[in-house]
Amino acid sequence: MKRNPSNLTKRAYDLLVVGAGIHGACVARDAAMRGMRVALIDRADFGGATSHNSLKIVHGGLRYLQHGDFRRMRQSVVERRFWLSAAPHLVRPLKFVMPTYGHLLRGPEALWAGMKVHDLVGMDRNKGVPPDRRLPSGRVISKDECARLIPGIDQTGLTGAAVWYDGQMVESDRAVLACVEDAVRAGADVANYVSAEAIDLRGARVEGVRARDLLNQSEFDIRASVTVNTCGPWAGSLLRRSGRRISVGRMPALARGMNLVTRRLFDDYAVGIMSGRSPDALVPRGGRLFFITPWRNWSVIGTSHLPYRDDPDHFDFTEEDIELLIGEVNNAYPPADLKREDVHYCYAGLTPAAEGLGCDEVRRGRRHEIIDHQRADGLTGLISVIGVKYTTARLVAEQVVDGVCRKLPGRFEECRTAVSPLPGGEIPDGFEELVSEACRSRPRVATRGLDSGGLVGEGWSAAAVRYLVENYGTEYRRVVGAGETAETVHQTRVAKCQCRYAVDQEMAVRLSDLVFRRTSLAASEEVTDEGLEWCAQMMGSALGWSDQRQRAELDDVRGRLARHRRASGTVGQVL
Repeated sequence: MKRNPSNLTKRAYDLLVVGAGIHGACVARDAAMRGMRVALIDRADFGGATSHNSLKIVHGGLRYLQHGDFRRMRQSVVERRFWLSAAPHLVRPLKFVMPTYGHLLRGPEALWAGMKVHDLVGMDRNKGVPPDRRLPSGRVISKDECARLIPGIDQTGLTGAAVWYDGQMVESDRAVLACVEDAVRAGADVANYVSAEAIDLRGARVEGVRARDLLNQSEFDIRASVTVNTCGPWAGSLLRRSGRRISVGRMPALARGMNLVTRRLFDDYAVGIMSGRSPDALVPRGGRLFFITPWRNWSVIGTSHLPYRDDPDHFDFTEEDIELLIGEVNNAYPPADLKREDVHYCYAGLTPAAEGLGCDEVRRGRRHEIIDHQRADGLTGLISVIGVKYTTARLVAEQVVDGVCRKLPGRFEECRTAVSPLPGGEIPDGFEELVSEACRSRPRVATRGLDSGGLVGEGWSAAAVRYLVENYGTEYRRVVGAGETAETVHQTRVAKCQCRYAVDQEMAVRLSDLVFRRTSLAASEEVTDEGLEWCAQMMGSALGWSDQRQRAELDDVRGRLARHRRASGTVGQVL
């Protein structure tokens, strides 16, 4: 992918998508694959806001049993299957364990019955999924087995645990990027850091937007027959800039969600814990549910949901938010004994919320909404999308593009996103077989000054090969070919050729794009100042940055890392 915003002015599009989170990326992918002329823009980086704040779970809707919502459960099962089959390098099976208490609604009998219903609804859950990405059936385990898996769990009334399997995204940022890349391969024009300053409203018709390239401040028009607003928390802001009364009132309230990356609490399985807070379910559950999930060398814990009533542009998380979540986790599972210094990384974002917010309680929005402004406001050519769930973003996109097809003249192809692999995802024999194949071929590159955690010998180490394959799938060979050396940027596994590839092929145009979303540098165990400076110099040389711009980019990333990682403002041992 090459960033060239001037291309956006050269033709009129069938569809312009404003907002490149997971929903916007999926809409652009679907429309482009159907043969539409598509443009996709975002005022920041792809997936850099709400989609970045993810617990990294692709779930099959087991929790919808408590609401009796079998339709959404079925949709979740089908869409989870899509992710496991279309991107088996990015999504893998993950075991979940949740304690059961008593013999009523939270007892093993009720949960056993629920899992059997879930298995029945999802009896085809593994159809087309590679062998090593298939999900076993759920089951109930004994009290003793539960105590072994969750040491120190409160055993008062403990009767066992429910065990089931869902999908886990290795890197949710790369899932968004894969959808954007697939849209580009199908012919879409995309650009990050392009802001929709105003809707181009001609009478009762929307004909695109007035846009601004935020990297050079140039303004231009993007013309389109239909504009889809997938701006997430900023969806209402875009509508308000139209100069005409549009259904902003239908935009949902917002909740601030937070996830913490902490020291590892459990091994290779996730644990569900219940806090003592008020429930959000038709069936009383006795508290707010949190998940402690394994990720790399850490645990990811979330997600907290609290009210947010300010401008989305002013959103940020606070130390109070972090301490509140730590307290809730310790209340739910005292053996965790988390302290502030145990929090390695924290991130947060805004999501749609249901009505009826209290002072410190919020119900997360449960259903997506597609608003056709022709029906709502008498305006043709404008659709707004309120997405609530990462797992079903592809399905929502299909529904949106079906509606766009009805508005445009001519015939377009049928939707085929559900059966089309994402870039790097063509792995019919399974992820582990691809890793084995890659290890056997071991790309041979020059190695200089490598450490034991990175690339060793005459070729890539097995750990490095696995890391690349789980990020790029079959595309890993292109990444290796992007650089002349296999030197590491820091003391884990991100290689310099991976960073070069992000700039040359993945539209990384800010240092933060590279550090936070194209690679795992931000959440790595140690980010050295030397590594960051190399990245800034490499990007500066490739993109023509001045020394002043390079220093500004470094200062920006250092500040972000300090805020996300440590209350003291330190990062690793060097910044």
